[in-house]
Amino acid sequence: MAIDTIGGREYYTNAVTLALTASYVDVPSNTKALLLLNTDAHEWKFPSGVEVTMTGVANQVVNIVPEQIKRSSSTGNVVLLF
Repeated sequence: MAIDTIGGREYYTNAVTLALTASYVDVPSNTKALLLLNTDAHEWKFPSGVEVTMTGVANQVVNIVPEQIKRSSSTGNVVLLF
């Protein structure tokens, strides 16, 4: 699934860079949104166990927040917005 635009009027007061690899890492429950830094594919895992591959647009804020996230291949970063 490719993400192009997602709306929202959330305000963020903090940002933390999260390093990603091909292994899942936890996303803190107080995360309001993700800032995708590039167009690489990410695997998002939700509390129900559903895993979805998302490919974003570079420098895009997405207000869909999974329980865990990983890169589909290689390594990279995503920014968590609080």
